[in-house]
Amino acid sequence: MLETKPNAIRTVGGIIIAISVMMIFSNSLFVIFGSDFDEPNSTSGFDPFNYFNVLGYAFIFIGVALFIGGVFLLKFKLWANRLLTAVAGLAGTAILIIFLVIAYIMPSEPSIALIFKIAFSFFAFLAAIPFVLLIRFLNRERILKHFA
Repeated sequence: MLETKPNAIRTVGGIIIAISVMMIFSNSLFVIFGSDFDEPNSTSGFDPFNYFNVLGYAFIFIGVALFIGGVFLLKFKLWANRLLTAVAGLAGTAILIIFLVIAYIMPSEPSIALIFKIAFSFFAFLAAIPFVLLIRFLNRERILKHFA
């Protein structure tokens, strides 16, 4: 008897492909046209805006890995499940760290510094939630049994 595969896996694979294409496209445009932002500043100290192109290339790489994983997730490959789990863990952690570093290192007006730090910290944790949910979904026992 032929086993039916859950549509939730196909839906998640399609969503991952769509998000990865947007990620690759937007970061490619940013790397190509946003190179004006990475001019070194003469100010002393660490300026996270000097590393925009590096972040753009990193997110292009993450987008390509997500795209490959999403395509092969549609084909129910176990290695694609593992790839997406690893990339989601790394990307979620990277986004969390990047936003927290920006929140606590970026100079800002003293009157709004606390609000800025709280808002960026909140956004950092909010941006990591989809990656946690993806890892949780992909590693459920009833989902894992469909992968070969």
